[in-house]
Amino acid sequence: MTQPSLLEMAERAPLSDTSLMAYDRLLPTLAEREWQVLAGLHSYLKQTGFPDATGGELACFLGLDRTQVRPRLTALLKAGVIEKAPTRRSRDPFETFCHGHRPCVPLAALERAKKDRENEANHAENA
Repeated sequence: MTQPSLLEMAERAPLSDTSLMAYDRLLPTLAEREWQVLAGLHSYLKQTGFPDATGGELACFLGLDRTQVRPRLTALLKAGVIEKAPTRRSRDPFETFCHGHRPCVPLAALERAKKDRENEANHAENA
């Protein structure tokens, strides 16, 4: 059984409630790479102090190819977990002007939700 993508989940249920509630609803469907990109976005912004990150900047920071990051940013954007920032010149030398991304969900909520998810998985294994 495969896990549905964020795009599939976004098509199933409208996200008219708050971004945190939407995030909690989508949490079980986040694939591992989407988790990595979302956590990486939070980490990048914290370490650099920048207000947003482009796909190229985030790919360089995570040590991933852009093709592994940008589709996840698009899925997270459509799910309402992140939002677009204004267009600006990228700090990545391989990008020109593009829009950045910034999270709509606080890092504490991300960490709490991931911890809860891991605890549920551990509890299910022990049962």
